[in-house]
Amino acid sequence: AGDGLRKTEGETRWKAFCGVCTSDFKFDPDKKSPSDAAFALVEGNGKWANVWQRFKEAPKLYPDVAKLLRDATTPLLFRGSER
Repeated sequence: AGDGLRKTEGETRWKAFCGVCTSDFKFDPDKKSPSDAAFALVEGNGKWANVWQRFKEAPKLYPDVAKLLRDATTPLLFRGSER
C-alpha cells in the first residue's frame, strides 16, 4: 500500500507519514490497504471525522478517494453509516 506516495515523496517522508497515521489514526499504511483507510474514513471515528471534513470541503483535491469511498460504502450501507 502507498506505493505512489512512497515513490513521489521518498522513503523518509513515507516513514514520517506512516508515523502520523499510526499515532494519530491508529492506522498503519504498511499493513493496511487504501480500502481499509476508506472504510475508516466512512465510519468517521476519532480523528477520521476531521479527515472526512477536509475531504468534504474540497473533494476535487482527492480524486482517488471518491472511487475508494464508492467501493467502501456498499458494505457499510447495512451498518447504518451516516456518510
